[in-house]
Amino acid sequence: MSKKKKKKSAKKAAKKAKGSKKRKSAESHLDAKLSKALDNAEIRSGFMSFQVHGDSVGGEVLAIEDKKGRYGPQKLVTVKTAEGSQSFYATKVLETFIEENDVCVGDTLAVRYVEDRPSGKGAPAKIFKIVYVPAGKPKRKK
Repeated sequence: MSKKKKKKSAKKAAKKAKGSKKRKSAESHLDAKLSKALDNAEIRSGFMSFQVHGDSVGGEVLAIEDKKGRYGPQKLVTVKTAEGSQSFYATKVLETFIEENDVCVGDTLAVRYVEDRPSGKGAPAKIFKIVYVPAGKPKRKK
């Protein structure tokens, strides 16, 4: 049996042991999403650069700063991870997400570089999967 199949069967067995999804609390659901989003995270000396599909970073937001970048102002996001703090520059799509959802210090944010798609403007667009939970989000009732 391949590693991938073994991993899938192990995940299925773990799901059955935990019970149905309906009984999962919001917190454990978030933990599962974050751990999945952080698989294959590549750490580069405290700074995250999304270069390879699967690169990801996530945790509690420590700071969101406006910095002067090569192509104009950019947002520098710093999150607290298990390995320490990680910073990354937000792409325009991530920047828009941060502004529209009013992401702020104390919130939980996980970002994974998923794929490239043709943009019609030369360089392909980077596609990200984002998991976001505001700090004051109430837990679901059982």
